[in-house]
Amino acid sequence: MKQKLLIATVILSGLANAQSFNQSNEPSIGDQAGFYLCDSNAVNYAEITGTGVTWDYSNIAGVSGVTKSVDVIDATTSSFYGEFPGSEKAISIGGAVTTFFSSTSSDRTSQGFVYYEPSFGDVIAKWTNDPELLLNYPMSTPDELTDVFSGNLLFEFNGFPQNTPCNGNITASVDGTGTLLLPDGNTYDAIRYKMIDSAFTTVILLGSVEVIRTQFEYYDHSVSNLPVFIHSNIKIQSVGATTPLTEQTLVLSKDQPQNWVGIENLHSSKISLFPNPATNIVSIQGLEKGSAQVRILDQAGRLISELTSMTNGQTIDVSGYNSGIYLFEITHDGQSSIQRITVR
Repeated sequence: MKQKLLIATVILSGLANAQSFNQSNEPSIGDQAGFYLCDSNAVNYAEITGTGVTWDYSNIAGVSGVTKSVDVIDATTSSFYGEFPGSEKAISIGGAVTTFFSSTSSDRTSQGFVYYEPSFGDVIAKWTNDPELLLNYPMSTPDELTDVFSGNLLFEFNGFPQNTPCNGNITASVDGTGTLLLPDGNTYDAIRYKMIDSAFTTVILLGSVEVIRTQFEYYDHSVSNLPVFIHSNIKIQSVGATTPLTEQTLVLSKDQPQNWVGIENLHSSKISLFPNPATNIVSIQGLEKGSAQVRILDQAGRLISELTSMTNGQTIDVSGYNSGIYLFEITHDGQSSIQRITVR
């Protein structure tokens, strides 16, 4: 009886560990995984939360020939370590964003992050005055935390180095558990970590500016302590603006996409939908040959309709749709693109 009880306890403990974040399943120095770069237009499924949900990225398009890696390094070996004293580890996501942090058995705390932006150079966000709380341990669905942080932003603007005081806030949560569908029929028992942090500063000529980072990380701890899928967006904008000064989205999948799109096709697909905004119908144009598959999703990432064998000039009836923005995922001739259509 004791042996059966022990086995049951171990199994239940393993399940609990898989569906929560704690220091024991935190990524370790030396952990590394390869990822496929995906279409940056992919939806982030922000509204799909809770338990027993499904996030479907099975048909996501990859950027042909481009792979990235996620690496966990000893923070003291980084050339940026001097900006982040007290950090123990650093996680580099695709070579684009590197977050420095330390941890205890009760939490994970960040000393800041670095990312490269062509207009601003290396943007160094360092929270030397008040570090940023990323996770409480243990943390599981539907746990949420908020925190404030402060320090300095270092970057270059108009050829002049900037080192400006800043402060910010973060909301982080474990907002869902369920099934993650990735390409080639791969399925994961996933838990999702979501974080949104905003840092505020003042820049000469620009005035009040904010750096907003929105990141979704999907984990299956039975597979790896690193994410299996990442959707990350960073933008710099004037405070309260609707159009960012600059914006980068990075989408990475552990599994290889089956549909491919060249880098030049990410934002320049010849296929168009009109009118936009639409009221009754949407017409598809630019199909040079053959037919296309069209998947229509709402802003929450829910599939509204799936149409096959769409030909050039054919129309789609949207008269019964609620007013709002819809995502039209078009797959044609082995390539995919996503277009946003407003329905009134």
